[in-house]
Amino acid sequence: MKSSMLEEADFVLPGAGDYPQLRCAFVRWRPRSTCVGRSTSGAHRYPEGTFRLSLILLHCVGIHKETWQPTIEHLFEALRSEPDPRFAVVEAWAMDAPQHGHAASLNAHVLLDLPDGLNMEQWNAPLKTLLASGLIEGDRVVGVGHSAGALSLITTTIGYQLNCLPFSSVIMVEPPMMTPDIVKHGLEIGCLPMIRAINFAKTRKDIWSSRDEARAWFGTRSPWRRWDQRVFDLFVRHGLHDLPTAAYPERHEGVTLACTRAQDSAAYTRFEECYRALDRLTELCASLPVHAVLGDTLDMVPAAVHEVCVSEKDGRRMKSIRTVSGAGHLAVQDNPRGVALEIWRILEDDYGGQGGTASKL
Repeated sequence: MKSSMLEEADFVLPGAGDYPQLRCAFVRWRPRSTCVGRSTSGAHRYPEGTFRLSLILLHCVGIHKETWQPTIEHLFEALRSEPDPRFAVVEAWAMDAPQHGHAASLNAHVLLDLPDGLNMEQWNAPLKTLLASGLIEGDRVVGVGHSAGALSLITTTIGYQLNCLPFSSVIMVEPPMMTPDIVKHGLEIGCLPMIRAINFAKTRKDIWSSRDEARAWFGTRSPWRRWDQRVFDLFVRHGLHDLPTAAYPERHEGVTLACTRAQDSAAYTRFEECYRALDRLTELCASLPVHAVLGDTLDMVPAAVHEVCVSEKDGRRMKSIRTVSGAGHLAVQDNPRGVALEIWRILEDDYGGQGGTASKL
């Protein structure tokens, strides 16, 4: 599907609630009117009785909201191939975490005063802002979170009554929730992936003379060299900021990471958020459809993490557990088409009545 078949709009909203200083950056994709038709009022037109769904997509650490675009392109293509759907995705929203992507530039000077990184409530603030904004068009909201985005998705529901949740279903892509025992064991033997990620984030190269140099550098190193080319191009465009920045005010040429090394490494130290999310996930599984989408390659997250997230004996019974081929922990970046196909199948199962047909992706 060509991106020209998507209507794209960027939104910047002021912070709200407990964190008004953190500004919020969103992108919204809708199918163009030629794909679905419009009423005379200009609103998208769907058959009577159609479930009108809004997707909200949350990215992982070190990425940015636009990373979801290839997935959404494939998803809308799959939806368009269904001639008489019981449901329609009327829009897909993606948001930057406050220290990532465009939001990192909006919040640059605020982030300098938070050198130890953001807590989960601060990370979740843009999602809460969007949910309260009145901008969401759909009748039902489907939350989709990748890695740390899944943590944000789950912990945002804390404080909601289980019969008044903001989401009608939840899709977790490569969720990273862990128990204290997993963390303790990993720290003792020194092999916890988060520890390796912290050490790498603290010391990795973060300034390049140009985007072309950055592209060449990332293109020969893991994990970036494994990414879908469209995702990689979007990262070079949106995951880097032109110098100078608030973190490097003295540098006037080149580019640097949108999410600074300090903020990146700090995001991996919030083990207690993994525990809170796991407890809340247990409650959610009894209250609404929860799905897990996993990569078929164990590269960054050990099997024990997957197992604990979907442990039925601990009350975390998924409605479905699905696997994306040719993908590791960064499944959205490795294989956006495969992720889109699994999201499509999940939506068919949850909202498609008597089952769906095979996708034509």
